[in-house]
Order: sequence, then C-alpha cells, then structure tokens
Amino acid sequence: MSLVLAVAVALLFRLLRIPFWLGIPFGLLAGTALFIWLGRKVQTELEAVFTRAGELLKKQQFDKGIEVMKHAYAYSRRQFLVKGTVDGQIGMVQYLRKKNEEAEPLLRSASPQHYIAKAMLGILQWKRGEKKKAKETFDLALKAGKKESLLYAVYAYVLVEMGERDKAIDTLNRGLGI
Repeated sequence: MSLVLAVAVALLFRLLRIPFWLGIPFGLLAGTALFIWLGRKVQTELEAVFTRAGELLKKQQFDKGIEVMKHAYAYSRRQFLVKGTVDGQIGMVQYLRKKNEEAEPLLRSASPQHYIAKAMLGILQWKRGEKKKAKETFDLALKAGKKESLLYAVYAYVLVEMGERDKAIDTLNRGLGI
C-alpha cells in the first residue's frame, strides 16, 4: 500500500503539470509515512495477540497459547517480518516443550533478528551432530544479538562441547568486548 501511495502521489504531481522530480520526494514521503503508520498499527495489534498468548502460556495452556499466536499470521500480509517473528515465538514454545520435531522448522524460518530462536536452532543442530550448521546458526544469532552476553556464553559452551576450546575462549572474549 505504501509503494502504491508513493507512485500515486508522484503521478498526481505529473498530472498537475508539476515537474516529476518534485513529485518523487513527496511520493516517497507519503509512502514512508503510510508505511510507518501501518507498521505501528500492526505492532499494536501484535502486542495484543502476544499478550493474550502469554497469559495462556503462564497458565500452562500451551496449545491454546499457540493457537492464539497463530492468529498473528494474518498480519503477515500487511507487514513484512511478521511471519518470521510468529514462527520464532511458536518454535520457542515448542522447543521448551521438548517437541523438537515441531520446533525445528519454525525455528529455521524464524526471522534472522530473532536471535533466541536461532540459538535454540543451533542447539538442536549441535545435539544432532551437525557441527558446521550449528556454528553457522550461532554466528547468525550473534549478528542479531551482538550485545547479549548470555548468547555468547551459550555458544562458547557448545563450542567447548564440540572440542573447540580456543574458539570458545575467542567467543567469550568477543562477548566481553561488547
């Protein structure tokens, strides 16, 4: 919708015989404003969904909480990165419930910025013996969670368990340099 508005404003300027180069900045401004407004609206609605789901999860009603979270998929058509966020949240719940077969595809499709979900995926890969994949996944998680000291500690632990003590020390030192 934002892109359509930006183009429409630019074309409107052209139809009004205002130079096209003036219409482009105004079109971009209108499109950006609409994008931000829609993003905030979707964010508010997502917060309400996740609050309801959180209340159910606190009551140990995991299946109902997951069903509530699945309602948030409807917002993925209106805002990008929503599907990855919802997948990450549901995947984390399934991981904590030890339903790894259900959790792994969701954790894999989680947004790259969802570093906790990526760390959980890395742990699953490590436990399965996929060391290279686990390292790549943890490196991706560290890019998103640069300032999360616990993430560095978990990755260092996994590296020690893989027999890579020196790399674990380097990882901890990187975490200390935050």
